[in-house]
Amino acid sequence: MSDPGDAAASPLKSFMKWVGIIAAVLSLIAGVRQVLTLSAESAERERRIAELLATGAAQAQAKDYPQAWTTLETALGQAEQGNVLAKLTRRLGERRLQVRLAQENLAMHWLENIVVPQGQTFAATVDKVLPVLQRGALEASGPRVGDIHAHVGWGYFLKRRDGQSALDPAPWYVKALEADPANPFALAFSGHWKIWNNEPLDAAMSEFAKAVASNRERPYVRGVQISALLNRGNADARLELVKVANEMRKNNEPIDVRLIREMRVIYLAAVNDKPFADRLIAAAPAAEHLATVEMVKAAPSPASGSDDSLDVARALLQEAGGDPERALKTWRAVRANQPDAASPLARRADASIKRLAR
Repeated sequence: MSDPGDAAASPLKSFMKWVGIIAAVLSLIAGVRQVLTLSAESAERERRIAELLATGAAQAQAKDYPQAWTTLETALGQAEQGNVLAKLTRRLGERRLQVRLAQENLAMHWLENIVVPQGQTFAATVDKVLPVLQRGALEASGPRVGDIHAHVGWGYFLKRRDGQSALDPAPWYVKALEADPANPFALAFSGHWKIWNNEPLDAAMSEFAKAVASNRERPYVRGVQISALLNRGNADARLELVKVANEMRKNNEPIDVRLIREMRVIYLAAVNDKPFADRLIAAAPAAEHLATVEMVKAAPSPASGSDDSLDVARALLQEAGGDPERALKTWRAVRANQPDAASPLARRADASIKRLAR
């Protein structure tokens, strides 16, 4: 015989069952909606990050480094907000890494091209970017470790220029070369450091030669090399600049106005300084050196140093190369440009013409 209580409980059980089903469906709908919302937010955040990365790259290309830095900081903030979803989508986690790499690249480019307005210091920029590079060094591998360590050292060198003489960039260059023995930045910065400290030029030029041979960042390496030699500024450094210009010409490397200007100054200095002129003519094989003089003569330059000084070098190199007839012709052209027969250059031209015309 059935219990009357069972009959009464049956509708209640059925009702509760349906309540549970409805609750589960509603919970599922809410969960799906939340997932869709999170997915939409993630997609929108990733779109904003992509836009910020593109904007930062354009700003860096225009050398607007401070604004590019601000843009990438905003991008990193967006990526950090979305990083909690990395386990679900992995995409924002990758974006975060991408932003950090972009920051490190920007930091290195900024240090390479740093310009300090009057009244400001290198440290204001260096202190902003060094933490990013030091963080990156912990996560990097391969040649990038060398790149980052070299730029950290360069940052410390720049701060030394502000007067922070206790900072030593050299150990960072050593660390960079331990990670990548052919690292062009470390080699160029190390060569620059040697010249800055008045160490023998041979050791510094050996570092630059290795940096050039790495076939990475050659235009930048050459810029550091030329700056270092211009800073030294003595006769030995000037002769090295001539050798560098000759090598760059042979390799079809672009030569900027700065070097052309200095080359004209060097040849002008040699006009009335015979010992220096003798060393200058011997700085490279005569035929190669003559081609370099022709390159300088042909280049447009508002710099000091007349074509007469280049023609003197041309005549000396023509004679040294075994072509006295061309040298005589060049000396006659030099003499024709000297209205004052008593000028030192006119007298020198007359003596050379007399000697070669025999």
